[in-house]
Amino acid sequence: MAAIVPVMLADSLPPANAVHDAAVRGTIVNIDRAIGGLSPQQIGELAHLFALLSLAPVRWSLARTAHTWPDATADEIDAFLGRLRDSRIGLLRAAYDALHQLVFAAWYGDPHSWTAIGYGGPPGLG
Repeated sequence: MAAIVPVMLADSLPPANAVHDAAVRGTIVNIDRAIGGLSPQQIGELAHLFALLSLAPVRWSLARTAHTWPDATADEIDAFLGRLRDSRIGLLRAAYDALHQLVFAAWYGDPHSWTAIGYGGPPGLG
């Protein structure tokens, strides 16, 4: 996820610096928290997805890279995500949707990200 988050949120994250790195780390913490709230079946499905994506042959066939995820370029990761999103295979599109929902919920649901996206927060109740 540390490789995917900056690519999925490229236009929303602060510029590459310590604040950027902290935003990525915070999003990953929020993803972990979100996964913890899923059903056991959903957690199992995500575990299978992550296990598959860690295998070199799967990375090569889906991401078209021989690099490990931390060493893959942003362009390689972006192309990988595009292949998942646009695949004719429903399971691959579902994998993209799961990754996308996790990342975007973790980022946009965090009040720390609201300034970066120009959101002032929910209206007051008073």
